[in-house]
Amino acid sequence: MYSSATGDPGNPLIFPLNAVRWRTPPREIAALVTASGATTFVAELFHFGATPRPLTAELMLLRTGEYELTVEPAAGATDVPAVRTRFHVSSPRTEVSVELPPRRLTRVTVRALNP
Repeated sequence: MYSSATGDPGNPLIFPLNAVRWRTPPREIAALVTASGATTFVAELFHFGATPRPLTAELMLLRTGEYELTVEPAAGATDVPAVRTRFHVSSPRTEVSVELPPRRLTRVTVRALNP
């Protein structure tokens, strides 16, 4: 469960290496980190609430550089357009903000623009 929510491939008691810290109350939300590394991060999130939910993620493994953040339906639905923003990573802990739609599986993807 810990690895699914944080993207940490190891043991949290020995040497924690979280890829993300979700800056939101742990209610009505599910998170599954599916990829993390120095230039990418991918997670699927589900917000169980009835209204959109703002969410901040602290990304902890990305290298310095320019990135694109994409928020889109995870199931390939076309009724909701993808939202794309660019941001710069200049330190080991970079915060990004997204808005999750209610009751819809959502994919959050971060990719380096110049890997």
